[in-house]
Amino acid sequence: MLQGVHPNTNAEDDWSVHPGLRNYLVSSTMTRGRFYLLSEVLACSDPATGPQHIRDKKDRFMWLKAHPLYPLQIIWDTVSDNCLQNYNPQRELSLDEAMIKYKGTKANIKRFFMPLKPTKMGFKIYAVSEARSGYLLHMKVHSESGLKMKDLSLQMMQPFLGRYHRLFCDRLYTSVALAKELLDQKTYLCGAVKRSSKGLPDDFNTKEGINPSKHRQISLMSKSPRGTMYSRQQGQLTVVLWRDTKVVSLLSTCHQGYRDRAIHQLTRNIKDKGERTASRKQVPAPPHAVDYTQFMGGVDRSDQLRSYQSCSRQSMTWWRKILYFLMGVARVNAWICYKHNTAADPDVHPMSHRMFTVDIATKLISGFAEGTPAHQPHHLPPVPALNGPNHRLIRMPDKHPKMCIQCRRDGKTTRLGHPIVTRTGCTSCSIHLCKDGCFLKFHSA
Repeated sequence: MLQGVHPNTNAEDDWSVHPGLRNYLVSSTMTRGRFYLLSEVLACSDPATGPQHIRDKKDRFMWLKAHPLYPLQIIWDTVSDNCLQNYNPQRELSLDEAMIKYKGTKANIKRFFMPLKPTKMGFKIYAVSEARSGYLLHMKVHSESGLKMKDLSLQMMQPFLGRYHRLFCDRLYTSVALAKELLDQKTYLCGAVKRSSKGLPDDFNTKEGINPSKHRQISLMSKSPRGTMYSRQQGQLTVVLWRDTKVVSLLSTCHQGYRDRAIHQLTRNIKDKGERTASRKQVPAPPHAVDYTQFMGGVDRSDQLRSYQSCSRQSMTWWRKILYFLMGVARVNAWICYKHNTAADPDVHPMSHRMFTVDIATKLISGFAEGTPAHQPHHLPPVPALNGPNHRLIRMPDKHPKMCIQCRRDGKTTRLGHPIVTRTGCTSCSIHLCKDGCFLKFHSA
């Protein structure tokens, strides 16, 4: 967390002798060698329960497919449970995707390329956030289970059903079937919808065979003045076509049909004929568009807050990128809870997001930076030596050779400057080591 607050882009600069680069709190907490050693051997799962004990390749593949997050499943479940249990959200919720940047190829989770997102390549996380604050409430990694978007949306909203929440989502999730299903479970929906979505009225279709009376009027709506709208209502379901920069179709179960042009207005920069520059003008808008514009960006707001003071670092291990994401979620959610708890007390001046992060990091390392030893209490059983007596040099079952850990520590490379790779390694440590002395040197250190 401190490295996320400090402007150093290279971690080695935290231990620099130059006073302009040195991070004194980090350098006084541990040495650079110990920091890299801990980063190298960091693990978040029990090796006894992993896929290492599965010999058959097909069975190992099926196990990994059923448990894609096994390297950090415990931390994922802990953060997810705390996000749900420690916050009571307001009425408006938003459903969208969050992206975790990852450009590697060796991961148990499928990567996605989404050109419209700030993070274009990486893991896709489905998330439900509070629309106003950006507090991330519920999250799920994209899986290959083949769920339809309606079933996925219902699964994401399962903890919030029956409480009369208003869910705002984009056209990837919105459908008439989802709106009816949520309405039956006392939850409202408002979102952009595809005009070809099943269940919409025929009046919105541009084909003459389906909409013989108004197909031309709908197809020419993109040339009509901004603010033009066309709505239909059936029971509690309302569909609106609204001409903004483009024609937007919105589906809602928490709004009535548009009736009064003077009540709802949105400010837009419009350049009329004969004008050189655009000017701010009021555009008539349905209540669907006003609320959708205000409450759709809850997940994007959470992404924005996580980008500040981010502790994410480059890593060759795919699950560490998700670990950094979970640390960011916990930090941002804790800050939002802190703001809400201190807002009612006029005598307390709340800390900024940056100072809140520094305060957490300082208290987490309190005692260690001053050199206080952290011994294990005597009444606790000793940590089992899972890797102790079983170190053996074998040919690793991986398809391709990997980098030797000891050669990387010693700074050895090939003549062209590439890392030294090997097919042999330690069966207990699950790391690759050269058989020409690196195996003995690593375990004697």
